[in-house]
Amino acid sequence: MLCTTIIGYLLFAHPQKITVIHKWAKSSNRWMDRGAAVSFIVCAKKGQQITESFAMADRVLLDSDDMVQKDCGWLLKENCKYYTDLVYEYVIKPVVHYE
Repeated sequence: MLCTTIIGYLLFAHPQKITVIHKWAKSSNRWMDRGAAVSFIVCAKKGQQITESFAMADRVLLDSDDMVQKDCGWLLKENCKYYTDLVYEYVIKPVVHYE
């Protein structure tokens, strides 16, 4: 709830803070990885930060934790409401694993 509400609205109001959230991804802590992905939900629900959402999805999509992958799916689903074609193209492109 913290990430999908408070931090999400913080990112929406202050997009310059997004770089901090990207640092959370690929943590050894599953909660940091999950928090990074769902922090973009507020922006996605408002049709904002699609490029940053895709960058986050790139970071967590292949995570070994299924809950992190589910949160990535949730993020993509919310983006799909405004950017259906872009999300479709993202989903069907070859997967690139970022370290």
